[in-house]
Amino acid sequence: PKGLLIDYAPNAIDAIELERVRLPKLPSSRITMGGGNYASSLLQVALSAPRSSRQAWGLNAYHNGSQSGVRTAATSLDRQPHYDNGFKGHFQYASKDYTFTTQLAANANYRTFYGTLDSLTARLDSLPSTWNTKVAVSQHWVNTGRRKSQSKASYHSGALTLDLGQLGLGAREQRAGTRHRMQLEAGKGTPVLLDVGYQLSRYDAGSALIGSTRTLGDSATNYHHFFFEPRTSGKKGLFTYSFGLNFAATAAPLDSSAFQFYIFPDVVLQAELLKHILAIYGGWTGRSEQQSLNALHLENPWISAPSALYLSGENKGYAGMQGALVGAVQYRVEASLNFYNNAVHFLRDSTQSMETLGTKNLALLQVGYTNYVRSAVRAELNIPIELFSASAYMELSTYSGNNDFVGQEARVFGGRLRYDWQALTATTDLKYVGGRMKGDAYRGEQWLGNFDLEDYLDWNLEVRYGINENLDASLRVSNLLNQNYQLWSGYTVRGTRALVALNYQF
Repeated sequence: PKGLLIDYAPNAIDAIELERVRLPKLPSSRITMGGGNYASSLLQVALSAPRSSRQAWGLNAYHNGSQSGVRTAATSLDRQPHYDNGFKGHFQYASKDYTFTTQLAANANYRTFYGTLDSLTARLDSLPSTWNTKVAVSQHWVNTGRRKSQSKASYHSGALTLDLGQLGLGAREQRAGTRHRMQLEAGKGTPVLLDVGYQLSRYDAGSALIGSTRTLGDSATNYHHFFFEPRTSGKKGLFTYSFGLNFAATAAPLDSSAFQFYIFPDVVLQAELLKHILAIYGGWTGRSEQQSLNALHLENPWISAPSALYLSGENKGYAGMQGALVGAVQYRVEASLNFYNNAVHFLRDSTQSMETLGTKNLALLQVGYTNYVRSAVRAELNIPIELFSASAYMELSTYSGNNDFVGQEARVFGGRLRYDWQALTATTDLKYVGGRMKGDAYRGEQWLGNFDLEDYLDWNLEVRYGINENLDASLRVSNLLNQNYQLWSGYTVRGTRALVALNYQF
């Protein structure tokens, strides 16, 4: 055979020059200011340390104010003040094996408990506004130095929290808790994540009582809440799976029992039958939540001070399919069956009567609990285009069991449209809700039966324009159709609200 001739003489490589290049600084801090009708005001200041550092810190202070109240021309109650003020700070330190994050949060919210028409005096009664304050401190840590070893268990992360709240109307709440995550090996390299936690909460309703015959909650009640959640996941053939268990329990001197607990399975299965086109999934899962006065006030700032704090649970079975149709058009269809235990709802005697709190007649909402079953079908469609992205959804539900609760939404239809062009971004969303019912209507001790809350159509718009790389302006408009629907009986939303804001990043 003939020998192989290799004749390779490349040109010489020029010597390279190395130099340090300063990259542009990414915005790490910002100031946002805004204002609008209904005496709306917005101010937010966020400061943070440079990135890619072993130590990092951040500060965030905000104010959001507006007028709230019953929409009527007969009284000044439709111009009651409503303020949210808060501060958050965090400090993070990364060691060789752990990352520690300390957080501090403080809130001071100004709430007005407004009223509605009194059938006896034909006037509107109201309580002057009151402050709700809260301070929370937490410490989180994550094990970032985990290495492969023969050990069957390793520590993943943990947290300690302390939460103190003064909710007004004689109510106070203190909570302290801890939670931890560990990783166990169940054989054949299958990891199991185990979450465990405990929380002690103390709720003091003071001397405030509701009505002459009904009292919700006890003074200085301690709640001991703990949970245990193991979970594993993996893939076998076409199937991706996750198996787990949710166990939660609360021990407290409640109205009828001193101990409540839930044990829910957490099973999720998914199979991709046609790549990117069709995937089917299903499962049975559950979750629980120990109610707290702070969380209830976030959901509804007009609740009364004394409230029973139960352990709520939701058990859900579901099945569905999802994927892409033509191009990038995405879809999802899901059917579910939900079982609710001690679900929160808010009671109201009627739109024509008041609750008595001390010497005041107030249109306050009581916190109630109910059990019911909900069957639902939900369909979603998402269409991303070059400059546009659109999405639409619908959800149809039926309810059985106890109908005496607020918030039934039998029909929900919604959609969102977003437009991006250079420095301009515009987003609008539209939502229709129908089939709502409010139950437990009383006048004094006389049962009046159920009555419906009206259907409503909510349309919102947000436009944002980037003036330069550091400054942008935005316009947010809520309730464009000026709808006068009620979130709860007798508590109507504001009219069309506009807010103009400037955001500067540096």
